[in-house]
Amino acid sequence: MAREFDSEVTRAAPGPGQQGPVPAAFQTFATSALQAPPAVSGRAGIELAPGDIVKGRFEVVEELGRGGMGLVYKARDLRKVEARDPDPFVAMKILSGDMAEFGLGFVALQREGKHAQSLNHPNIVKVFDFDRDGKLVYLTMELLRGEPLQLRLRDADRPLDAAERLRIARGIISGLGYAHAQGLVHADIKPSNVFLGEDGEPKLLDFGIARARERDSVFDADDVGAMTMDYASPEMLAGERPQPADDVYALGCLLFRLYAGRHPFDHVPADQAASQRLRPKFPANLTRVQSRAVARALAFRRADRFEDAMALGRAFDAYDWRRLGLGLAGAALAAVLALWSSSDWLLARWGTLQLDADQRAQVEAAVREGQGNLARRYWEDAALQFVEALRLNPYDREARAGLVAVVADMRGAMPAVDLPDAIAVLQERTRCLGDDPQCPRSAKRILARAADRHAPPD
Repeated sequence: MAREFDSEVTRAAPGPGQQGPVPAAFQTFATSALQAPPAVSGRAGIELAPGDIVKGRFEVVEELGRGGMGLVYKARDLRKVEARDPDPFVAMKILSGDMAEFGLGFVALQREGKHAQSLNHPNIVKVFDFDRDGKLVYLTMELLRGEPLQLRLRDADRPLDAAERLRIARGIISGLGYAHAQGLVHADIKPSNVFLGEDGEPKLLDFGIARARERDSVFDADDVGAMTMDYASPEMLAGERPQPADDVYALGCLLFRLYAGRHPFDHVPADQAASQRLRPKFPANLTRVQSRAVARALAFRRADRFEDAMALGRAFDAYDWRRLGLGLAGAALAAVLALWSSSDWLLARWGTLQLDADQRAQVEAAVREGQGNLARRYWEDAALQFVEALRLNPYDREARAGLVAVVADMRGAMPAVDLPDAIAVLQERTRCLGDDPQCPRSAKRILARAADRHAPPD
């Protein structure tokens, strides 16, 4: 039974290359035991079966999946078996369906192989060869072990963590940026065309509708016109020849889905999203800088997007200078607080030095007695002792802290309705009402703040 995976809706231009919705991407499975190849050669036809031999060299092991242009199989390279290669397996892509009947299907697959072979990058699948066996046209490429990104994104039991998302994003950007630097536009960037290896490294697949900078006079993907609607830019939907900036739009959609778990416009095509003035809501797991980069990639006008994936990558990985500014501001605030704290300590120390020995003894005794009264919850007596200490040394830290503790203890023990009257009694007993010069300003501020906070409503 063929293994098929769900994929995005595909729209194709009318003509012999027109296709309906097709499943995409492929997944590798456990290798089977080595078996002797059958005596018969690969049978003519569109589909292959396990045991078929292609070109006298490749033994079909199993079908891996179905893509836009054909079928993908796992095959054993018998030359590698002969050479005792410990890993003799390859992936084989053949034309099938409408593409097999399409007069230029042979040329289309050759162009895919040519494009992929021109790219040597760790984040792009390696294509080994292009050939035919009778009516059968095929590519051989590296056999990937892992899973399609699209399936991983749908697996709620295995959510990607922050490090995995960043690795995937950087890998895709790097591979696509390399392709753009070589003059190629992929033209079909989407999750089902990204494969996650067992090491978590992503690889770009399917350069079947890629365009070179110069139009091919014999066959060009523009002649087929296939595209994935919800990842295609407005310009591609309008029939314009794809440019790197159009890959950037699709990459913006992919990155948004990678981080948010959903398409930025809920799979609404870009031309409709633009007319409806849709705006994506960016997820919190994208940093400010990353959100700005993805937002620009999703611009509906080509001129407003990055010119290629490398430019997007630089913006996506740029340092957030605002964080540096916030860091400096935080450091400055910490320095101010430290200075304030140290100045408070210095003032207290300076106030103590202004006292003679008897006065210092009086302050210490008042504070000690106030703390004892506070422990017994004699709040009025405690407040009187702390205020008395502050009259001698307005900056004494222990006395100020003791008076604050009196108010806090009352707040925790008394009904809120009784607090204003109780604090008013403290103000009166300590002579901290009005402008009484006998009350130190520090004590007056503490009690006045407590009175304001607990004043009954009008």
